[in-house]
Amino acid sequence: MLPVSTDSSTTRRAVLKLGGWALGSMCWGRSARAAVLSDRGSDSPPNQNLDRMPKPTPRSISWGYIGEGGPERWGELDADYRLCASGQRQSPIDLTAADFESASNSMNSTNLENAAGLESFAVLERLEIDYHPMPLAVTNTGRTVRFDCVPGSSLTLGDRRFALKQFHFHCPSEHRFDGVAEAIELHFVHRAETGELAVLAVLLRAEAGCGDRAEVATLLDNLPPRTGDRIGDPTRTIDPRALLPDRLDRLYLYNGSLTTPPCSENVSWLICADPIAISTAQAERFSDAVAPNARPLQPRNRRRLFGSF
Repeated sequence: MLPVSTDSSTTRRAVLKLGGWALGSMCWGRSARAAVLSDRGSDSPPNQNLDRMPKPTPRSISWGYIGEGGPERWGELDADYRLCASGQRQSPIDLTAADFESASNSMNSTNLENAAGLESFAVLERLEIDYHPMPLAVTNTGRTVRFDCVPGSSLTLGDRRFALKQFHFHCPSEHRFDGVAEAIELHFVHRAETGELAVLAVLLRAEAGCGDRAEVATLLDNLPPRTGDRIGDPTRTIDPRALLPDRLDRLYLYNGSLTTPPCSENVSWLICADPIAISTAQAERFSDAVAPNARPLQPRNRRRLFGSF
């Protein structure tokens, strides 16, 4: 892993002059794990009168990815989750290259609005990624593994700065490129002082013959084994820059939703077009730790999709 550097000149910055559209209202898809949580634990004694027991009410079932709390039932589990079933701008979606508009051809500098809006887009003047090494702090949430970030790393959209708060994983990838899923999807979650959220998504591709990626190995070696467990080691660092693709000027942009309940439709997705390669062994370790925690694809409906290239 890269050592922590106090020399700002060594900080890698990626400035993307897209000169086109950005998506209003930033948010992220909180990731999840494949566990169906109910009031009755797996260690409860067997009940000889199961046929006489009432069926669980929606509120007695926690959302998950299989069984009664699976994605097809999210909209029934709680009134706050109704958009999971009825929303028209849900995520994830299949990113089909033929349907994307060029950002430069779609620019409309008069179409500016507050980032909390959903009906139009703001001009993306610049994307600047400024990440730094940080102490290792990871939590097993029961639905994913979440790496919490100390202050100092950020993403800038135009004149708005978003602090990097955490990153987490979905396995397999939630978004697809022309119908093809990758092994893992990584979400970098950012928040502005105003409360706006931004997510940068990176897909990880398992490649035969590819060696272990060093920073991914550090993550895998420090995964808490049980739900609720947390590992924090201020003497060890993780560098999020090592989890980004070499090409940061190729992005897909679209307006969508959280990929977990309550499925709020106020999410802006910035998805790197180029995946990073990991070994098949590393992909299998991720799968053992968090899979499956990917929501199925949702209809695109009439949403406009943009590419920065």
